[in-house]
Amino acid sequence: MKLVIGYGRNEEDWNSIKKLVSEFEDVTKNYEVVITRNKNELSDEIVDADIFFGFKLGRKLFLKARRLKWIHFSSAGVDHSLYKELIKSEVIITSAKGIHGPNIAEHVLSFLLYFSKSFDRLINKQKKHEWNKKEIANSQFLIKNKKALILGFGTIGKEIARILKSNQIKCFGVKKHVTKKEIENVKIMKMEEARNILNKFDFVIDILPLTDETEKIIDKDFFEDMKKGSIFVNVGRGEHVVTEALLNNTSHLRGIGLDVTPDEPLDKNSKIWDLENIFITQHTSGDFSNYLETTTRLFLKNLKRFHENKNLMNVVDKEKGY
Repeated sequence: MKLVIGYGRNEEDWNSIKKLVSEFEDVTKNYEVVITRNKNELSDEIVDADIFFGFKLGRKLFLKARRLKWIHFSSAGVDHSLYKELIKSEVIITSAKGIHGPNIAEHVLSFLLYFSKSFDRLINKQKKHEWNKKEIANSQFLIKNKKALILGFGTIGKEIARILKSNQIKCFGVKKHVTKKEIENVKIMKMEEARNILNKFDFVIDILPLTDETEKIIDKDFFEDMKKGSIFVNVGRGEHVVTEALLNNTSHLRGIGLDVTPDEPLDKNSKIWDLENIFITQHTSGDFSNYLETTTRLFLKNLKRFHENKNLMNVVDKEKGY
């Protein structure tokens, strides 16, 4: 069987993956392993590949593949590579779900501390060479005993709740299918219920997957229902948010922490950059220094399971999109 790895576009990455493939030689020796260096190589090699590992596999490349049985994406979200031909196929999809959780959770906490400790105002004062201790002190508040609503309570949502609960924040979770009223001491509800009590929460954190149902779910009414002085954080998908609502209906919020935006990269002329109460972190919440090694190790462990005919980890429901 042939395994095609769609990484290695620079020498460092190529060598890192080659080293890991060698480390797992007890499994990889059973496969013809090809680590592609560019799109042209990938286009040639995908034709007779049985397994593909990489960040993305576009529709045109997928349609060239004649023998593909399994795709492992190196990201947690797979919406970037779901198209009807793949969804309807018998190809199994797995993801890197789980490896991003700790980093994203810390990122969310950083957003909350950034606004609650008035770092945005302090940075502005520093740029202007202004010292106003009393003004800053009066604008700060404790995150302890606040209430957080986590939209999307999967692996990452649970990790966010763990970090926030360790700071004595009361957490509530939203799931599409509520089979348990409580998970790990977090009350679980459907979106409809959460919308009715949105003004009760100090922090609203979006970690939903991108589906037809969640696209543009954060709209004018959603923002207007949020509590005055609350904080909105999006580490899910930028497409969840209606841009006009973000621009025109969020002035009552203490802060908006965006790790994702409607378009990426965000156009330099976008008005989103200039919102007074916003902090944008350019889709970096899930990244860390040894990301490639971590996601490759996860894939190679899954490859061992594949070779032993065991159930794969992190299988994606293609119809649901996650």
